[in-house]
Amino acid sequence: MVTLRFALRAATPSALDDALASVADFHSPAYGQFLTDVSALVHPSAAAIESVEALFHAHNVSRSAHGDYVRVALPVAAAEALLQTELFEYAHQTAHDRRIIRPRESYTLPPDVNDHVLLVDGLDAFPTLFQAQWRATSTGADEASSTSVAAIQRAYDLPSGLDASDPRNAIIIGAFLKETFNERDVEKYVTSNQVVGTDSKPRVFHGPQPVHCIGDGKGVGTGEASLDTQLVAALTQSQQASVLCYNGHRLDDQAFDDSNQEVG
Repeated sequence: MVTLRFALRAATPSALDDALASVADFHSPAYGQFLTDVSALVHPSAAAIESVEALFHAHNVSRSAHGDYVRVALPVAAAEALLQTELFEYAHQTAHDRRIIRPRESYTLPPDVNDHVLLVDGLDAFPTLFQAQWRATSTGADEASSTSVAAIQRAYDLPSGLDASDPRNAIIIGAFLKETFNERDVEKYVTSNQVVGTDSKPRVFHGPQPVHCIGDGKGVGTGEASLDTQLVAALTQSQQASVLCYNGHRLDDQAFDDSNQEVG
């Protein structure tokens, strides 16, 4: 059996971008009025849902809470026939008990379905969980980046000397696929970049707080989460930052992978 998730195109593709731009533009009357529910903005058209469900009507079909994903569980032979491809089972080079089904070459969706599907989760890529779990190594401050915070600020015209102590400017950094960070690495990175406050004096550092993170900020950090946390802490200087780690199973009766992680 292979389980695929079809990400459907939104009925109005630009709606979410337009709404986010509106609440982020201080010239807009909607500035600061952040969205609490975006489901209507990403919801696919009725035609999109009908076309995918019609194609897989003979198999186990279910929809996500917001309707933007259609999940299908079907035999490998049926998937090969419907998608005009050949599927193979791959094993991880060091974790031989971890296997995954993917095509060696491209697949094809029927024209009346293809226009409505953004991607097929389960065919497009190999999960990065393999690297995150089996190649996780400590990423210290010296390894984090050869580019200074000052250079990034100049390149992107970002302000320096921020005071982000206002709780309304809280920042949440999402970490997925069992990624985590180490608080000392973040502190060293911020210190090495001599982050200062609005009075040009070095700031008292209040590092991002770990939420559901492996090691609770004290263990070995992984690459992506460490880099994200270091850069956000140094660039924003936020005293209201937290790192929210998603490590749980979305479906308890299935193995953890990139499509079966806790999503909120």
